[in-house]
Amino acid sequence: MRIRVLGLRYTSTDPPGTFTPRDLDFTALVSWLRRAYPVAEVISSHAVIDATATVPFTCEDTNAQLAAIRTLDVSAGTDPRTHYIGQVADGGFFLRGCSSGLPVTADPTVVASSPCGSASFGWDFDGTYGDWYGGHELGHTFGRLHPGFCGESADDRQNYPFQSGQIADGPDTFVGFDVGDPALNLPMKARPGMQWHDVMTYCDRQWMSNYTYEGIRRRLVAENALVAGAPQPEGPSSPALAPLTVVPVAGRPGPPGSAGGRPDERFPSLAVTPAPPPEAAPALRAAEAAPEGGQLVSVVGTVNLTRREGGIRFVNPVTPLAARSAPPAGAPGPDGVTAGPDGGAGPNGGSTVLLRIRQADGAPPREVPVTVRLASELGPGDDRTGLVDAVVPLGADPEAIELVVGGQVVDTFRPGGPPQPLRAARHAQARPGTFQLALDFEQQPDPGQTFAAQVSTDDGGTWQTIGVGLKDPLIQVDRSQFRPGDRVRLRIITTNGFTSTTVDVQQIQV
Repeated sequence: MRIRVLGLRYTSTDPPGTFTPRDLDFTALVSWLRRAYPVAEVISSHAVIDATATVPFTCEDTNAQLAAIRTLDVSAGTDPRTHYIGQVADGGFFLRGCSSGLPVTADPTVVASSPCGSASFGWDFDGTYGDWYGGHELGHTFGRLHPGFCGESADDRQNYPFQSGQIADGPDTFVGFDVGDPALNLPMKARPGMQWHDVMTYCDRQWMSNYTYEGIRRRLVAENALVAGAPQPEGPSSPALAPLTVVPVAGRPGPPGSAGGRPDERFPSLAVTPAPPPEAAPALRAAEAAPEGGQLVSVVGTVNLTRREGGIRFVNPVTPLAARSAPPAGAPGPDGVTAGPDGGAGPNGGSTVLLRIRQADGAPPREVPVTVRLASELGPGDDRTGLVDAVVPLGADPEAIELVVGGQVVDTFRPGGPPQPLRAARHAQARPGTFQLALDFEQQPDPGQTFAAQVSTDDGGTWQTIGVGLKDPLIQVDRSQFRPGDRVRLRIITTNGFTSTTVDVQQIQV
């Protein structure tokens, strides 16, 4: 099982402060998955990034950000079987978790978000609830539905086998077996089957029933048959922070803390070089084909089918690798229509949702039907809200992308001017546990331009996105995702949505 866990940092005014998931929230989630899921190994990686939405945001906001990040990662060679989950600390507000869909077939592009914190709920005393809560939301990304107990919607039509959401119907049938985790002071335990409940319920004392265990195991087998890209590196859960060392540049100032120099030169300037397009892993590179119909772009948006509203959140150019890992645009949901129960039908059962790509040369627009993935935790009376996550070709001379819901244009994306080249990057003052780079462009970026940041610790073999849709030319990098002594390459992708420039910042050492 492959997962990428992104802690979403945010700043709140009520209560005031900056809130970040703890290392415990990440390590406990990975531990719980190893102990409860039908896996021999959890290949995991972790980073802390800044949430792009305004507090109090929703899981649909964070899932849109995660989906955009995941597509950029896969475009750069990340194993397309990797599942992505975001964690949001509950210190500033409580984010109710959800996944970006309930896939009926193997589809690791579905992402999820989960709250985390130290609340015990009267039964969980290991210091964090982000473990089983994250296990629930990840279960949705493997197609698991709510059995319908303890106040949740009854979505699972396969008839959950045990009463009241329990993991057994008698004392001599099933128990939950927890092998424990000495690193977290968790002893080996047997979970009585009539006292513990399935992780896909809303009940207390959550573990994995054999019903859910087998369902996830079957889905993992199906996902494992998907083409693999570059392997996802596994790093330590919470490495100790080490002082930042800068690989020196001849004739430039020394590391942070050096005395003297003009105020704008007291932090060293790092060289930047244009980067070639990312290379695929050999298995994928052999199968990669040139895109038909122009540049491919990833389009991520949110849609309210009940109100026929929506917005385009992220547009980024991508390589054919991203298209090969994405479900076909307009793929039908389980009811056979483009916007169905899983794909997003409104209350009247037939909202057509499409992306219309207008051409500047007077050519007819390209119309691409897309599936709306309903959020996993919607109740019977809730608006039918969800995510659009598609990779589409732009055509020969694209002018704009329109999001169309039920025949009405609800949002339009127009590209900014040509992306400005990055001239240099300079260290800037940063909060503890991070380092920060100020980006120096040849010209002030156009308001319609954004940039993404990626890091690599294997000399560019794999890249992982730590920021997308950024507008402030300050990149803050969390050091806890690296091992002490790692040599880190940073890549900056500047884009107007349709085209991009990519540069690599001089390697630094943490």
